[in-house]
Amino acid sequence: MGQLGPSSNERQQHLAEPAPGAPRAGSGVPVQQLSPHWRNILNVFDGLLETLKAANVPQFLVKKLFQQLFSFVNVQLFNQLLLRRECCSFNNGAVPSPHP
Repeated sequence: MGQLGPSSNERQQHLAEPAPGAPRAGSGVPVQQLSPHWRNILNVFDGLLETLKAANVPQFLVKKLFQQLFSFVNVQLFNQLLLRRECCSFNNGAVPSPHP
């Protein structure tokens, strides 16, 4: 496999940046104040990204892998939210009637 060019490296660095609104050091919730579960998830993702970079995996594959991982996490979180009675009820989702 050929070496990654500078533009590929720049794109890989962009993948390492946190998503908008995600907890990050220096703004919002400090990484040290995250729950241990979230710290573990971030550590796993960081380790995976470093491993993929070290193996010179093409950027498009790294991007697709992380898209799948984030989709999986999203589905799991949504399912857990639906299982919580206080978060998922008719009263929480009811829209007020326009006619009194």
